[in-house]
Amino acid sequence: MKIIFKILIIISILIEIISGNFIDCGGNNHFQIGNVTVLTKEIENKEYLILFTINGILKETIYDGNIFTIITNGPVTLIKEKKSFCKSDHVFSCPSGSGEINYTFNLTMPITTTTTLKHQTLYSTVWFTDQVPNQIACFNINFSL
Repeated sequence: MKIIFKILIIISILIEIISGNFIDCGGNNHFQIGNVTVLTKEIENKEYLILFTINGILKETIYDGNIFTIITNGPVTLIKEKKSFCKSDHVFSCPSGSGEINYTFNLTMPITTTTTLKHQTLYSTVWFTDQVPNQIACFNINFSL
């Protein structure tokens, strides 16, 4: 039993290394995510800026859609937000045809919420929907402030 547990841990570590520290959580793979980065920055002791950058291959034309983001610390939900896919913080216009895309969006979290969270692991799930709305991609990623 201990050997199986150790093998599962090694496999999960390798999956995170291979996939750029994010784990694909499904969707219909119309947006194949290649890499995800999360950068955090404290802004004037008022809030944290959390910047997500995703690149990958869009396999269908998107006319409209949404990004849903949940950030938690264990059982506590810190952020639960919905944004328009076509009106993100990065210049991205719809309709958008298939091909390689780099996509950026950000969220902010007040310092009062994050004071006790510095250097703790936060967990985020992000999923994309199209105009229908069908889920086109989803990923989980962990990061620290």
